[in-house]
Amino acid sequence: MSANENFEAVLTHVERAKEAVIAAVPVARVAPRPLAEALFEFDTELVAAREGMEGWNQEELSLEWIACGNALDESLMSSERIRMEATDMGFESFVGMIGDLIAPLDVFEAAVDRFEELKS
Repeated sequence: MSANENFEAVLTHVERAKEAVIAAVPVARVAPRPLAEALFEFDTELVAAREGMEGWNQEELSLEWIACGNALDESLMSSERIRMEATDMGFESFVGMIGDLIAPLDVFEAAVDRFEELKS
């Protein structure tokens, strides 16, 4: 597989991880996914993403590659901390916690942009 195809596979895992944990946020008339279950899938997808990182490690993508690897590590550590410290919290605090959990993964958008730039 090409670096682009490997990156797309990693990105798919990252997006699935974000979707899994967002599903734990309560919304009107829909029961939220249990947080423990959502975090388990979040971690599973991020570990799979981490395992695929080497497939798109190239010199011209080194800054993005490092940032994405660090983001995966940071989100995995935050997930672990949430599992260990989870307490009852209000809706706004819960949503903020989920936002903080997935925020580091925004660096993958810069990597998408860099891949597009390199295609040109």
